[in-house]
Amino acid sequence: MARADGADQRELRGTLGLALQTRQCDHCGTPWDQLTLAGRLTRTFFALPVEHRLQLVVLRADPTEKLEALDAVVPPGLTRGQCRVLDELIASLRGASIRGGLVAEDAAIFGASYATLHIFLNATDEQVCSALHTCSAATGTPTMNDAQLFAFLAHQDATTLLDLLREAYAAMSTPQRRAVFGESARAAHQSCSVAIDGHRLLENIKKFHQDSFDGIYYAPFNVNSKNFMHIPEETEEWFETLGEFLAESATLTAQGAHAQAVTCFGLLYALIDAMESGEDIVFADELGSWMIPGDEPHYIAAYFTSLAAVATPEEFTTVAVPLMARDSSQSFPTRAYAAAMRVANKGQSAALQAERKCRKIRTSRRA
Repeated sequence: MARADGADQRELRGTLGLALQTRQCDHCGTPWDQLTLAGRLTRTFFALPVEHRLQLVVLRADPTEKLEALDAVVPPGLTRGQCRVLDELIASLRGASIRGGLVAEDAAIFGASYATLHIFLNATDEQVCSALHTCSAATGTPTMNDAQLFAFLAHQDATTLLDLLREAYAAMSTPQRRAVFGESARAAHQSCSVAIDGHRLLENIKKFHQDSFDGIYYAPFNVNSKNFMHIPEETEEWFETLGEFLAESATLTAQGAHAQAVTCFGLLYALIDAMESGEDIVFADELGSWMIPGDEPHYIAAYFTSLAAVATPEEFTTVAVPLMARDSSQSFPTRAYAAAMRVANKGQSAALQAERKCRKIRTSRRA
């Protein structure tokens, strides 16, 4: 039985009086969830984690109870259907009474869709464990015992472990990658001495820029009170890619490739401006530059450093002023004006200050 989240879980438990407890086999350590139905009838459900489209549930019940009384345990939202049970599972539950099952079509109450829900009566803990192993073998989905797994991995060579990490990385969502590999990725970036290919980076950013305006990363959904905090995977990927390109553009600045860095930063900040202006670049109930990973003050400083190296005073001011105004409207998270003034030459500095005064742009909280 898949666990429901939030209000659905509370509704399920409130309706059926369910209490959740994790049980474990004394011999092999195999875990399963035990859901106890409180009230006049006491029932214990053993939920077997057997792949996504098939869910098998073992029920311990008093054999003297009338079968009609068991109807009370049918969860809301499920309709009766024909029970189809694996022969191997029946054999593993020898001595257990078997009753018809339930068919769940899009059982949202459990948080997912399940093709079939089977109920078995009077199964012991040993039979539950045996059934779990039998079903897992039949479906090709072995149960997970973390102690056994890590004991096995401890004896594998580095190549095998790296291959496993690559597969795990490929299977993860962007937030999962950030949670597991984030610190390592930052350390790798800081220690990386490989020069950035400016031409290749620019071509990649141009494609990212075009894909963004073509709606490749735009994944809208109907926002409601239950899903308003959801961030689509496409949105997560867009911000992650944006952060990587900003970091690599800053590396171009450090390499002295200022003209290429300015072009790269210009394309990326044009995208940021479009996103913050509400264009259909990415989707979430709330969006903003606060979602950009990495050190944006560092990226802004690098942008101005390269800009100061190649731009005329007028060109420098044309780029710097919108970034200063943006920073001012957001309570100065990047300190854009100070970053620009640190690297501007005499002509650029004079032009920038004149334009700032003309537009009355605040440069700090006290200004």
